[in-house]
Amino acid sequence: MIYGAQGICFAVASNTGLVVIGEIIRHGRVRRAYLGIVAQTIVLPGRFAREFGEASHAVRIGGLEANGPAALAGLREGDILLSLGNSTITGIDDLFRSLGSERIGCETPISFLREGKLHQTSIWAMERLPLD
Repeated sequence: MIYGAQGICFAVASNTGLVVIGEIIRHGRVRRAYLGIVAQTIVLPGRFAREFGEASHAVRIGGLEANGPAALAGLREGDILLSLGNSTITGIDDLFRSLGSERIGCETPISFLREGKLHQTSIWAMERLPLD
């Protein structure tokens, strides 16, 4: 027993639980896609938000894994991710939610800003393997 922790409760959304249970039944673990980036949520400069009609926040790439999916797609440190597939990326949470098992090995369009210009390319997310 942990004193002072009485009355603390944790909950998981039923939709999340169903996805997790399905993944465990099918694969023995939860499979996730990854891009091989270090990223942070940033406030998108107002002129970009107005010009490209995007949200006020986005994700900036702070580092890339050598030969990771993002590096292979031509993304660079400093690029600002705006969308992945049909999902607008307004932060790390959006990006993480967009990287479910359905993206593993599939071509996915991605849009990003580089030096103030909008770019589009495709990326093939890889499966994040569990640490042993």
